[in-house]
Amino acid sequence: MSTKGVDTHAMYKINHRINGDGITERRCTMCDEWKEETLDHYYLKNKKKPEIGYTPACRICITAKAIAHRLLNVDRARKSIQDHYYRHKKVYNARAKAYKKDHREKIVNDYKEWIKNNPDKVKIYGLNHRSHEITDEEWNNCLKYFDYKCAYCGISEEDHLKIHKQRLHKEHAADDGANDLRNAIPACRLCNSGKHTSDMEEWYMDQNFFTDERYNKIIRWIEEEFKIYRE
Repeated sequence: MSTKGVDTHAMYKINHRINGDGITERRCTMCDEWKEETLDHYYLKNKKKPEIGYTPACRICITAKAIAHRLLNVDRARKSIQDHYYRHKKVYNARAKAYKKDHREKIVNDYKEWIKNNPDKVKIYGLNHRSHEITDEEWNNCLKYFDYKCAYCGISEEDHLKIHKQRLHKEHAADDGANDLRNAIPACRLCNSGKHTSDMEEWYMDQNFFTDERYNKIIRWIEEEFKIYRE
């Protein structure tokens, strides 16, 4: 619907309200739910110009719509992601390195806190993922394919050993998927626990260390490349 000629002040009053705690809420134009008008629930229209305000639809609805569009236009979506990455490769890489450097203590503390508060989930997750139908040679080939780095954030196995005193984990790309090579990718301790049982694509694309290059490599592996290395 066109908003030309509509009183913007009146529209603002229709889609905004103050709740009992004195916090401004906004009505999502897609799900029609009232949510606090903060970054926890809405994206900024323009990160460089936050004064412009938030998106009309909430984060959940925008993410769901984007995922649905990608699933219906897989080839186009992959090409678009790849092109975008190569145009902004330096920015993505610098942002990922800066985030991990500036927030390492927070990441570690959040992980420890989650482990402490979710003992039952940790136990169940461990029982469901305690074994893999993967030979040592298959796993070594998988590590080699991903350059001996976490498929998500890119930390090397060498650095992972120094920081966490353990090698990269055998991560299930799809938590409820196959238990063999087709569904195995290397992941660092933090990414493995952070993703947990979440949908891989939805979780990964919401991470600050996301890059199109690593995402495309994961997709190629689980859809086709694993066949080359399967015994």
